[in-house]
Amino acid sequence: TRPLDYVDIINAHFYSGRTDPEVCTDDPNVNRGGAKNPMSRTYRQDLRDLVYWRDTYKPEAEIWITETGYDVGGPMGRTERYQAAKLPRCVLMALAEGVDKVFIYREKGSRASQHAGSGLLRDDETVRPAFFTVATMTRQLLPYKGRALKLDLGDPNVWCYYWEQGANQLLTIWSLKESTPMPLK
Repeated sequence: TRPLDYVDIINAHFYSGRTDPEVCTDDPNVNRGGAKNPMSRTYRQDLRDLVYWRDTYKPEAEIWITETGYDVGGPMGRTERYQAAKLPRCVLMALAEGVDKVFIYREKGSRASQHAGSGLLRDDETVRPAFFTVATMTRQLLPYKGRALKLDLGDPNVWCYYWEQGANQLLTIWSLKESTPMPLK
């Protein structure tokens, strides 16, 4: 037997700190001594390679991202609004590329220290905007299983995935900029 014979689930974590997941090439959790350890690949490229590896060597295994999240405050944090926009995009990208499950780090937490502020709920259990964007994304994606097709709309700041399951079709579209015209007719 081989070690891979005993693997049912392939596990990965993803954090991009203050950088958008679409363009991230650095994991702030692996920085050593304050020096950045840039990766040469983007999150999407890494997801595609991971799914390819699984499909080649252990196609029956599931891929789970068991930790991802975005701090509000703290050394890697941004605003609650930014967390609400960024978290669904990270999850959508993973699911669209073939990841089976994504677990969001921290259901509750609002202290402004590394990762303690990444909850969907604040410490007093009031909901953050990210709770609603993640809930909306989850409800919209329920009918869809498997990969989605990334569509090129001619603007690198506009991301679009096409989801199809039987007669159900869905487009998920977002922009990396605050305001961008959507190139759709």
